[in-house]
Amino acid sequence: MRDVRVVLAVNKELAGENANLHVANELGYAEENGIRFVLESALGSTDGTKLVSTGQAEVAYPSPFVALTARASGVPIVSVFDNLQTNIFGFAVKPNSPIASIADLKGKKVALGDGGWTVIAAPLLASAGLTIDDVEWVVAGERRQLAVEQGDVDAVLTWEMEYQNWADQGLEFRVFGQDSVPYQSNTLVMSEELVKSDPDLVKAIARASAMGAEFIQHNPEAGAQIATQTYEGTTPQSLEGMTAVVTKLAELMAGGEGGTDRYGAHRADDWQGLADSLFADGVIGAEVDVSTMLSDDFIDYANDFDRDRVRQDAEGYKP
Repeated sequence: MRDVRVVLAVNKELAGENANLHVANELGYAEENGIRFVLESALGSTDGTKLVSTGQAEVAYPSPFVALTARASGVPIVSVFDNLQTNIFGFAVKPNSPIASIADLKGKKVALGDGGWTVIAAPLLASAGLTIDDVEWVVAGERRQLAVEQGDVDAVLTWEMEYQNWADQGLEFRVFGQDSVPYQSNTLVMSEELVKSDPDLVKAIARASAMGAEFIQHNPEAGAQIATQTYEGTTPQSLEGMTAVVTKLAELMAGGEGGTDRYGAHRADDWQGLADSLFADGVIGAEVDVSTMLSDDFIDYANDFDRDRVRQDAEGYKP
């Protein structure tokens, strides 16, 4: 059995955001495909793609904004499984904030976890006619939500599943902007070399991920129980809070409220539109032809598993 290192752009203790991978390990879906997922936290937003491209990890899990930035810089990565089918990113403010829309962020202070996250914010701002230069950015680290709570900044860049975790901590925010762009979100990327040299490994990763996704569709609370037990210090700490996160993950992997039974597929036109927008706005320094970095070659295989068995596993799960 091969350990597959998956480098995250967030703290790995936020286990609900990757519950499908933890489920795949716990239920044996990864093992039956000859692998075991080992999740690691990256220090910066682009570190995962760099580690993958140099062979120090098998998989990174960046947003499409970061993946395109890496590709525009010549990093040889390929997206093999688009995990989240709708945009998850937006902005959070205090419930009584006068800021009601993205346009209202002009001239305001907005907290980021990492300076590289401006590439994520850029398309959201562009939807309201703003650029990253119209906002004052404050890099506030992993606990940047407290900067809003304490009044040090006006808003914070966040995403689906993260702010549900904050709610579990008793922090209440009003979130907006997720519907401002049509793009997909975080995706599993690998190096071009590894995709070419070991397609069976890519198939194993994609199918195990899809099987974990199917499990949490049918029993997100069980997925939450598994995620909660993954690490000491996992957050959210309450089962109710973790279930809210895993329920949202299940919805995002299935394509939102409409749902789908085809996990991991890319919408190439949306990716190309994002790449063109980032280049036109000067966020990335080179044009990107996304056909060179997106692969749906493994998606049919990923989705060709016994769904009834996984459903029965989910419905009958006992911790």
